[in-house]
Amino acid sequence: MWSLSLPQVAATLAAALVGLNAGLIDDSVFNAVIVLMIVTAVIGPILTDKFARQLAKPGLSIQTATGLGEFKQGNNLSFYPLTTADQTCTVVVPIANPDTQKYLIEMGALLARQETGVVIPLSIVKAHLHMDDPQLDNNLQQSRKILAKALKVCQEFSIKTELVLRIDDDTAHGITRCAREKNANLIIMGWRSTSTIQARLLGNTIDSVLWSSHCPVAVVKLVKDPVEIQTILVPVKNITFSSLRTIQFACLFAASKGAKVTLLHISDRQTPKTQLETLKIQLAGCLTQINPTVEYRLKIMRRDDLVPTILRISNNYDLIVLRSVRRRTAGGLAVSDITNKLISQLNCSMVLFGEPHAV
Repeated sequence: MWSLSLPQVAATLAAALVGLNAGLIDDSVFNAVIVLMIVTAVIGPILTDKFARQLAKPGLSIQTATGLGEFKQGNNLSFYPLTTADQTCTVVVPIANPDTQKYLIEMGALLARQETGVVIPLSIVKAHLHMDDPQLDNNLQQSRKILAKALKVCQEFSIKTELVLRIDDDTAHGITRCAREKNANLIIMGWRSTSTIQARLLGNTIDSVLWSSHCPVAVVKLVKDPVEIQTILVPVKNITFSSLRTIQFACLFAASKGAKVTLLHISDRQTPKTQLETLKIQLAGCLTQINPTVEYRLKIMRRDDLVPTILRISNNYDLIVLRSVRRRTAGGLAVSDITNKLISQLNCSMVLFGEPHAV
């Protein structure tokens, strides 16, 4: 607040001094202006800090929906089902690592089955200059083996499956192009930390997919079988369109296997209790309308140590769902410092849920 007050003081002082030198005002008026500046510059920020927290935020209302559908922004927040009468729920799961593909396919199968849809295991093979290159043949054979294993996993869930083997110059572009061609509703990818210098400077495959995808992307890091996940934690800063979409994703996954969802809101110690009670009522209403069949719990806390508190609470849960922010810039994926700290220290499974664009 001081950064806003000081320029105003300087401008007012300069104007008053010019008026005094020009004879437009006398010493008594000039002294009154000085006193007024000091009082407003000192007391204004203090009063704003104290009473601004008590201002009520405009509420949001939503329409009942159980899917991951698209939303429209307006006076009300309206959710639409993941699929329409003439559209099938489609979940694309890019796979490359045989050690992690089983969990990814299982999560995709659970979500697609909940929506009576189809899961598409996708394997991307980097293109070569010559299509008869022996190395390309070897890569294609490896991809076919990976897809065959993915098919067996999908058959265990009795879910409709479409295997896709694609040759493309760029892995990320191949994923997003396939998702667009199949009119996918969701992409599920495995988490990979940014460890190389090239990835830190130019971004990795996840960044590129999040930046260019037309549909939501769930980046997952699973430390246990998705079938065994029974408790889900969703940290919520405030009620926005994107945060409600993250909650909606968590509820969809919870509904697919009867898991419990906990919404966690942590505010600073100066937040009024009335504001927290209002937020609690709004969150409860959102959960009930998003999916009334999901068992949920609300945790509203006042703490100053945000990251340690979330980390401590997450140890009691199987999965935590965080929100990423995507913007149409070369930077690709953007997450807050808090989210970065959480990702690097979490011990439980994690989903980083991103929308096609920032909301």
